[in-house]
Amino acid sequence: MASLLIELFGVIEHLGSGNTGAAEAACRRIVADLPQQASALHQQGRDLFQSGRFAQGCELLRQAVACHPEVIGFHKTLAEALEMQGRRMEAQAVRADMPAVRPFQSQLSPILELLQSGRLAEAELICRRVLDSLPFHCRAYGLNELGCEAVRGERLVQGVAFLKQAVAFHPQITKFHENLAIALDLQGQKLEAQAVRTALTSAPNFTTTARMMSDLGSWGKASGYEIREIAP
Repeated sequence: MASLLIELFGVIEHLGSGNTGAAEAACRRIVADLPQQASALHQQGRDLFQSGRFAQGCELLRQAVACHPEVIGFHKTLAEALEMQGRRMEAQAVRADMPAVRPFQSQLSPILELLQSGRLAEAELICRRVLDSLPFHCRAYGLNELGCEAVRGERLVQGVAFLKQAVAFHPQITKFHENLAIALDLQGQKLEAQAVRTALTSAPNFTTTARMMSDLGSWGKASGYEIREIAP
């Protein structure tokens, strides 16, 4: 099943095409499944921490927060774990982020009400506000996945638009550039695709960026996102 973040991007896509039924169904899936994989990460991290494996436990708790930053309980557990290790400044920083976090359920309820009354523009506005509250890396991975799915479904214009947004949000991820170049090639925009590849390989930090990819790929899979190419 697609990640909840991808579902939220999908809601906006459905709203843009006027497909109220599909948008409402996607919203209901988000509410029903939240927070799926993150809950497993959170539980496993807490178990590890309580058994004395502090570093491994905190790492999984951080992944749960990164996967679904809107779940306040994940922040609280991580802050408590850090405090028990004497890392009070880090714990305080985690708690400082919590007041701005709102649960998905509380934000999606009005979206469902607006959809059911046919007020699509207002529903889309709230969806975009929810996305704006998420960290850039979350939005970037979501846009990349949505763009890849659109291209695989031969919706090239939409796919290119999503992939361009992913690159804009997180330009240091080489895979986003590669996916965009592939999509542009498929669209027949050979010169633009070549320009994307040339800019990437000639960038001063290309080597550093490429070296980061294995770590980012591991984080992405643990957080419910898969960094992958469009082409098989």
